[in-house]
Amino acid sequence: MRDDCMEKQAGRMFKKLFDIFARLKKPEMTLGSDMDKTITFLKPHLEINEAKLNRFSDNAVLPSIRYADLSVPTKERLKDVLASRRQQNKRNTLFYRLKEFLGLNKKQTQRIPSSYYTSPETPRQQAINLTNRLANKVERMNLDEHVDLKTLEAVRDLKNGYSFRRKYSPFISSVVRSEAKDPFVVVPNYTNPDVTRAANAAAKVAPEGVDYIKADSLIPNIERSSDGGLIADSIERAGGKEFRILRPGQPHIRGVTVGNWSAYETMNAPNTPFSNMARSDIYVPYDKKSIEDAFRAVGFPSSAIPEPVVGTSLYGNQGTLFRGSSKSMLKEVPENLFSKADAKSVNQYIGEIDNLTQGGIPNYINHPYIGWRWYTPSFRRAVGFSDRRVPVTGQNLTNFSEHGMFIKIPVSVYKHLAMNAPKNPDLPTVEQFRNLTNDIRAMYNDGRLPNNAWQLL
Repeated sequence: MRDDCMEKQAGRMFKKLFDIFARLKKPEMTLGSDMDKTITFLKPHLEINEAKLNRFSDNAVLPSIRYADLSVPTKERLKDVLASRRQQNKRNTLFYRLKEFLGLNKKQTQRIPSSYYTSPETPRQQAINLTNRLANKVERMNLDEHVDLKTLEAVRDLKNGYSFRRKYSPFISSVVRSEAKDPFVVVPNYTNPDVTRAANAAAKVAPEGVDYIKADSLIPNIERSSDGGLIADSIERAGGKEFRILRPGQPHIRGVTVGNWSAYETMNAPNTPFSNMARSDIYVPYDKKSIEDAFRAVGFPSSAIPEPVVGTSLYGNQGTLFRGSSKSMLKEVPENLFSKADAKSVNQYIGEIDNLTQGGIPNYINHPYIGWRWYTPSFRRAVGFSDRRVPVTGQNLTNFSEHGMFIKIPVSVYKHLAMNAPKNPDLPTVEQFRNLTNDIRAMYNDGRLPNNAWQLL
């Protein structure tokens, strides 16, 4: 398109004007506070390329609507045209024509459609006006409003395989029943994980007959970690406390391992060298149709479906631990959240965004217990964590009881149930990942604004 007809297609002109700017500094992604965990963009910086701007002609052009200064609002440019039309409508009335027949009307002069069309500015001046307007809008714009930051946060979390409180996992109620290999301690709820881990290590080598680990003996030797988003009492608040040692194979201690809140939980790192688990089984609330359909879907015959059991029969001994969840416990990666085809696409989008930003996707997961999980010796407490609750009201959407029926399922059946469970509304769609990739590509690769930001300029 020639410089002297820049106004003919305004949409294309805006894109051409962008070339007048020096290349955008690539926006920098930044993290919010430790509790916020949000991603934001620094404002892009624009500079005008004077050499490109000077290519536009500074010669006057012939009056024409084609060369109107489009930086002037349409309403302003056309006000004279609209006035002429109103005058013409007035001439079409019967009363006006009668006065004209009698020679009573004053002679009307030919009106110029618009003063803006008689003295257009030069192409260069018009380019300056449009460029300045565009630059001002870009400077005023908040890039965060035009980038899907929620999807970008999902890109970060799915790349890392973890989100705080399993934000994207589908809802599926389950309880994991595990057997400990070695002695361990149970601690009050929210006890600092550094203290818990140190107490478990001490319990493992404690002599027979020693029933408690004193926190005061542990604290001076603990290498303290940053909270990193974990909710926990401070190490100092553990002072003066004693933690009960539980030993696998021994019967439950009445009032301690079941009902005492000072013996609420312990922690373990399953599937790692630090694991204290000899074996684990997955139990879900028994629903005959959904369970039978899931077993058949993964290739199990009806004869292989185990009999459901009452929850109270799962208590076991001191080494029996439980972990309840209302969400899928599978790792938060696309393969566990999408169909096979969609997961492939999402992984490609995540990979491209990471490459475009040169590995700039921030990772807020910095605490050392990312692979550790909380367990409780109380089946009743674990079942409570299996209930799905409405966030606002706290109302249970499912209300499971330790006296209800549960069934043990293999991992393959659990994966099938999780994949077919209702998706979490926080999980972005494949289209949202694709649109975000296009916007990031425009910002980082093409040096331009995101497509949806262009629409508002």
